[in-house]
Order: sequence, then C-alpha cells, then structure tokens
Amino acid sequence: MFKSMFRLMHGQLPVGTGCVDDRNALALIDHQARVATRDLALARRELAAAVASERSEAHRLRNLRSRMATIDGRAVAALRAGFAEMAEEAAGDIAAIATDVLVGNQCLKVLAAEIERQKQRIADAEARLARCDRGRRIVLAEKAVRALRERTTGRAEADGQLLAEAEATLACLRRSQMQGLQARSPAPRQPAVLAGVFTGPPNQRRSPSAAEVLVGIRNRAMMASRVA
Repeated sequence: MFKSMFRLMHGQLPVGTGCVDDRNALALIDHQARVATRDLALARRELAAAVASERSEAHRLRNLRSRMATIDGRAVAALRAGFAEMAEEAAGDIAAIATDVLVGNQCLKVLAAEIERQKQRIADAEARLARCDRGRRIVLAEKAVRALRERTTGRAEADGQLLAEAEATLACLRRSQMQGLQARSPAPRQPAVLAGVFTGPPNQRRSPSAAEVLVGIRNRAMMASRVA
C-alpha cells in the first residue's frame, strides 16, 4: 500500500541512470507525487475502514457483555426457583459468550495497534509529501529565476553594446559640430595700424612699440580733421 510512497520519500524510485536532467526531473517528480498521493488516499480509506471495524467490534462486545449479564441474572433466578437444569444450560451459554468476548478483546487490541501504526505512517507520509511539494515549488521558482537571468543577461549584453555604439556616435557627432562651428567663425578684425604687427606666423608676432602706437594716433587724428 505504501510501497511507492515510501520509495519516493526515501529516494528509492528508479531514475534511469541515476541522474535526472532538468527537462524530465519535474515531470518525474509530478508522477511520483501523484502515485504517492494516490497511495496516501488509499491508506486513509483503509484507516477509516479499520476504525469502523474497531467501532463495530466494540459495539458487538458491549452487546455480548449485556447478553451475558442478562443470561446470568436469569440463571440465578432459575437456580433459586429450583430449576437446576435451566441454570446449567444458562451456564453453557455464558461460557460460549465469554469465549467470543475473549476473542473480541484480542481483535480490539490488534485493531487498535494497527490503527495507531497506520495513523503514524499517514502522518509521516503527509509531512513528507508536504516537504516534496515545498521543494517542488522552490525548484520551479529557481528554474524561473534562472531562465529570467539567462534572458536578461543576453539582453543586457546586447543593450550595453548598443549603448556603447550610441555613445561613440554621439561623441563623433559633437566633434564634427564643433569643428564645423570653428570653421564658420570669422577671423577677428584688427586695427590697420596693428595689422602688420599681428600678422604672419605666430613665432614672428610681437607687441607694438610706443612709436608705432603714436603713428597710429596721428593717422587717426589726420583722418578726423579731414572729415571735419
């Protein structure tokens, strides 16, 4: 009755070569759990039947003891009335009933012991099935998490590569824009008197002398007088 269930709980059910892959493990666990659940349901029905038998036997014993008491009372009354034969017949009936009572008591002891063992086995099987169910839920959760990590890791790598390419493209675009702005910016205008001083290669540039500044001032003064 409990063979499949106990073999499942103790890890004794065959699993091929002894190694179960993830694709078949959950299906195998579900099948084994269904078998164990079915055996457990059968054990509960048999326990209920044993309890009913115990109650029936106890009821029969109560009736036998009541009948013995009734016959004993009648035998006593018959003997007191002088009916010795009736008393002897009653004594034989009481002895036969007493044998039935003795057998009934033995049956009750056997049934009580078996019912107690059955209750313990059922309680143990229920606890183990509950642990199996909790373990199964944990396995399912870990499987879902592992699949999610695999999917998100692949996407994260692809997204990271795309973001790196986008950042590189943006940096290139900004460099191109800055170069374009610098190319379109007009060169700063310089005073005519200083044009010769600040033109030419950078290593030939120098600050104007006081005489050169004075020449510039005189030229601007002459131009102003002409305009006036």
